[in-house]
Amino acid sequence: MTPSEKFVSELCEKSFLPFWSFPSPLGKKNKELCDVLVVCENSIIIISIKDIKVSEHSDENIQYERWQKKAIQSSIDQIYGAERFLKNVDEITLSDRVTKIQLPLYSNREIFRIAIAFGRKSEYPLETGNFGNGFVHVFDEQSTFTVLGKSSARCPLVPV
Repeated sequence: MTPSEKFVSELCEKSFLPFWSFPSPLGKKNKELCDVLVVCENSIIIISIKDIKVSEHSDENIQYERWQKKAIQSSIDQIYGAERFLKNVDEITLSDRVTKIQLPLYSNREIFRIAIAFGRKSEYPLETGNFGNGFVHVFDEQSTFTVLGKSSARCPLVPV
C-alpha cells in the first residue's frame, strides 16, 4: 500500500467503518478493483485514492490541469470501472485472494463514490459532482480526515 492508501485504510479501521471496509479488493482479472470497498447492508462505497505531486511546470494552469487529470480524473475512471464490474458479480474476492464477501442483491444496491486526491495545492479546487456516470464526492487529505476521522485525532498527512 502507498502511504495514502495506508492512511485511508487505517482511517476506515479507526472510524465507524471497521466491520464493513475492505482494502484493495480484487476485480477483473484479479486486479485491484478500488483502494477501499465498503459494504454495509445494501450500501456500497467505492473509494479510489491517488497521491499525486504537483508538476514542476512554470504555468500554474498547466500544473493544475496535470494534477487534476492524474489525481482526480484517474480516480473517477477507476470508480466508474469498479461500478461497472460490480454490476456483473454477486461476490468480491478480497486482497488475500481467498476470502469472499457477498454483495447485496443488485436491485437493492445503493452505490456511493468517493475519490480521494492527495498532494494538491490549497488553492486548487476540488470539483465534486456527476462526471458522466453518477455523482462522485471528491476529498483531499483534510476533508477525508474530517469526514471519516475522530475529532480528537490528528491527520498524519496534513501539516498542523
